[in-house]
Amino acid sequence: MQKEHFFHELCHILRHAERQRMARSISEVQEWVARYFPCYATLPLHLITKYNFKGIMDCGLAI
Repeated sequence: MQKEHFFHELCHILRHAERQRMARSISEVQEWVARYFPCYATLPLHLITKYNFKGIMDCGLAI
């Protein structure tokens, strides 16, 4: 659980660097991204090294 919390907070730092007043919907999206970031950040490297991320990066869906 500590590792998940660490990566959740790290996502806030990396992805949402500026603290500013914003619409509630934007804040909810940022929290959603931070909630799921640990799932991807903790994947073992050997599971993703052969995956082609080019299509994901091109369409703007990269998180």
